Amino acid sequence: MLTKVQKWGNSLGVRIPKPFIEETQISDGNSVDINFDGENIIIKPVRKSYRLTDLLKDINSKNIHKEILTGKSVGKEIW
Repeated sequence: MLTKVQKWGNSLGVRIPKPFIEETQISDGNSVDINFDGENIIIKPVRKSYRLTDLLKDINSKNIHKEILTGKSVGKEIW
């Protein structure tokens, strides 16, 4: 599929056609990784994967939040 390179501020931009958007499941605001292998420009969606251990590694006894009391149950909550 052909598309045009267009000026975007001081940079150049390429529009990604709808069929590629649907196939790659990228959307506005997603990050992409751009590489050049000497002959080809390669654009890949960045798929962030979070591991619980990585998210919790910086929590310690000095910065952990205390329990927050929110009052008595008012509906069918099970506490």
